[in-house]
Amino acid sequence: QGGQVGIFDATNTTRARRALMVAHFQAALDLPLSCIVFLEILCTDDSIVRHTILQVKAKGADYVDKTPEEALHDFQERTKQYEKVYEPLALGHPVERKYSFIQLHNAGEVLVQQNINSGLTRSIADFAGRLRPYTGVLYIAEPGAKADSEQFKLGGNAPLSCSGKAFAQRLKRWIDARGHPKTTVWCPNNCCGRQTVDPFVADSTGRYAVKPWRALLDLDYGECEGWTRAEVEERQPELLSRMRDDEYFTQWPGGEAPYQLSSRLSYCLKEIEQETEPMLIVAPPVVVRVLLSYTLGLLPEQCMQITIHRHSVYVIDMNQEPAGIEMHSLLAEEGDSG
Repeated sequence: QGGQVGIFDATNTTRARRALMVAHFQAALDLPLSCIVFLEILCTDDSIVRHTILQVKAKGADYVDKTPEEALHDFQERTKQYEKVYEPLALGHPVERKYSFIQLHNAGEVLVQQNINSGLTRSIADFAGRLRPYTGVLYIAEPGAKADSEQFKLGGNAPLSCSGKAFAQRLKRWIDARGHPKTTVWCPNNCCGRQTVDPFVADSTGRYAVKPWRALLDLDYGECEGWTRAEVEERQPELLSRMRDDEYFTQWPGGEAPYQLSSRLSYCLKEIEQETEPMLIVAPPVVVRVLLSYTLGLLPEQCMQITIHRHSVYVIDMNQEPAGIEMHSLLAEEGDSG
């Protein structure tokens, strides 16, 4: 209702059923054929199938009273029944050659596209091609606290305080203790971000690949850069009033709104989906909120309701459905980024 994109989740096992669906949507919504796109996921790799059943299907409502092996056996039997009647989408088929479709084989091994011409459908195809059945664990943390004189100012490029540097060292030891042979580390390309990951850069074992990202920089506060919240309240009270009503879509004068930052992070999110090694992402609070809301399957605007705990690390297991999350406080709390 009132949206621009609809997602119809169905098996669509036969060509006759797909033709029926196309006819229905064309008639009911007056859609041109180019606006109906099929996304088909095919998998013949037994290890991927087994992993997906055990990690996702076996934890669903159908199997609450079943053991994982019982759920695996039952779902495999159900799959065999589907295979008896299933007709995959086919390039060049007399009817389906007119359709727009994206077909993914074995989690990115092969990606087939037909009549994918719009910007939106190309983005969907690009996203689908990056999906992987196994993801590494994801660690997310805010940089250490900035120097006291800058700690409560918006934006800026201040160095870490003493407690911020202590957090950087503690974070390195904590990640070391996870025992991963390889870990990718991302940080914003600013002073406090780089200083927070300096202990990883200094590591000589070759376990850490550190990459600064401009996309992970804090929100652009425009004319209010370097102000405190009290100064914003005094100089632009109407701005804070609008933010209280709708912070996600309110733009800082000459700067960004959180929804624009979410768009800026789109490429980072695609890279996260493709990554199979463990990752540590160090980012300012508003970026951490966007990352958490994405991985937890929340609506984008719900990210502003998330409270970020300073000097803590969030552990996200995206192999679960829904994703599992834990928080570990590494230093005594000095305040939260509410």
